[in-house]
Amino acid sequence: MILGYAVTNLHAFDGKDLVKCLCGSNKEIYAYLSVTNYVTENTPPTFLWHTARDEEVPVQSSLDFTQALIKHHVPAGRRFCNAGSYL
Repeated sequence: MILGYAVTNLHAFDGKDLVKCLCGSNKEIYAYLSVTNYVTENTPPTFLWHTARDEEVPVQSSLDFTQALIKHHVPAGRRFCNAGSYL
């Protein structure tokens, strides 16, 4: 699986309008919709890329997903750049 600027953890978006619209203030829904919570040993090997200064998708989302992959012994690669844009 290849993920770029992946929204894997809605807790990283706490307070953003889109997440409020989807989840309201119910933190259980945040957890339910956060794919980081569904990583298992059956998750396919994954490569993630992200920019550390991304203001739209916090890099913490990719870091949390990477940690979940490592915890479940899923092969993972990543590339985090200091700066960059979507274009």
